[in-house]
Amino acid sequence: MISLNRRYAQLNRTYYMGKLPKDLTVRWSASMERGAFSAAHVHGLTPCDHRYDPPKVCTHSYIRIHPDMKRMGVFAEMSLLHEMSHVAALLGDRHLLDHGDRWKSEILRLVKAGAYYSLL
Repeated sequence: MISLNRRYAQLNRTYYMGKLPKDLTVRWSASMERGAFSAAHVHGLTPCDHRYDPPKVCTHSYIRIHPDMKRMGVFAEMSLLHEMSHVAALLGDRHLLDHGDRWKSEILRLVKAGAYYSLL
C-alpha cells in the first residue's frame, strides 16, 4: 500500500495543481473525536485543541485518518480526498470549518475531474 504522504502528494499534483500545502503531514491516527474517521487541520487556521478557551490553533498542518480505514479498501483514499477538500476550502476562506458550500463545491469539482471514478 502506498504511503499516505505519497498519495497526498500525488492527489495534490493531479487534482489541485500542487496548490495544497506541501509540508502537510498525513498520518494514521486512532486519536480522533468521537465517531470521526478522519480530520484535517491547517497551520494557523484551524483549532487543534478544544480544551482551551479560545481553542489552541494548530502549529502545523496535517490530515489524520483512523487506522480502521486500512481495512475498508477505497474508503481510506475517499477520506483523504474528503480531508483534502477541507484543506482547499480553508485556504480559500479561513473561517470555514464545516461541510459548507465551498467544501461541497470542492467535492463536486473532484467528482467532475474523475477523482472518485476508480474508487466507486
